[in-house]
Amino acid sequence: MYISIGKGVYIGYNSLLGEPPNDSSLDGIEHLFNYSAREFSNSYRPLIIRDNAIIRDYVSIDLGIRRPTVIGRGCYIHSRASIHHDVKLADACIVGPNVCLCGSVSVDYNAQLGASSTVHQGLTIGAYSMVGMGAAVVSSIPPFLLVYGIPARPKKINYKKILPYFSKPEIDYHLNGYFDACLSGSVAHFFLEKQLPSFFRDPISNYIWADSV
Repeated sequence: MYISIGKGVYIGYNSLLGEPPNDSSLDGIEHLFNYSAREFSNSYRPLIIRDNAIIRDYVSIDLGIRRPTVIGRGCYIHSRASIHHDVKLADACIVGPNVCLCGSVSVDYNAQLGASSTVHQGLTIGAYSMVGMGAAVVSSIPPFLLVYGIPARPKKINYKKILPYFSKPEIDYHLNGYFDACLSGSVAHFFLEKQLPSFFRDPISNYIWADSV
């Protein structure tokens, strides 16, 4: 089975789910031929859509090549988004209209991608982060940041995503020095020096691990 759809999933009109993937590698050339012939190779990885995801009209989501393509629980994918092979969306992510996620992108819990933003292949978008409208993301984004621009750059802590859980003074206390660490590429050093609550510790740890492999 190439597509697994969970309970309570909504799929809008004219969306293409489980399309044959392709990439520019030698492995991908075979997939291009398969796509031309409309043949499905046993080497494809499935598309997994978890419970209560919402996929609006004219969305395209590919099968995987090296790992399954995954849409997490409660994700909301707006119209005309394009999600390529091996993308993994964690739970509760929001993908805006006309967003393009290139191959093997990982988007962590409750991250949000603004309309018409593009994420280069193989990158990680950290949990509780926000990518602004029209941004071009060419490097991985640590958790809890607001980024935008071409190329996308960190602008500030994304308080909006954190304030339901902590007050602003608490956020400033726990993340004191974090933004500067993100700018200087020393997130791992920040992580090792701070005693963080699990709300902050776990997403930063996941990001460091994902960005190192």
